[in-house]
Amino acid sequence: MSLPDQTTVECPACGAEQTYTFWQSVNVTVDPELKQKLLDRTLVTFTCEKCGHTGQVEQGLLYHDMERGLMVSCGEEAPEDPSQDGFGAATASMIQAGYTFRVVGSINELI
Repeated sequence: MSLPDQTTVECPACGAEQTYTFWQSVNVTVDPELKQKLLDRTLVTFTCEKCGHTGQVEQGLLYHDMERGLMVSCGEEAPEDPSQDGFGAATASMIQAGYTFRVVGSINELI
């Protein structure tokens, strides 16, 4: 399941505040359209409603592809043991079941 959330962001160009939808988790098997939005960066792009300024939003994101058995955590430091540091026993059991789990520092690395 993909998990969107909202926060208030301030435009770095004009200072206007607005609501921005960001994604905590993206499951591209359940929501395949989100994969293309991630690849073309529209999933992580902020556009100011007042001045039109656009920019990439750096955020934490969990990418999940069930068909390929792949999970990538973006914006986190890699733990030595994935069952620790908030990744949980569920992630550890998925790895034991054959999933590939990676940790990357940025959206660019994820893409």
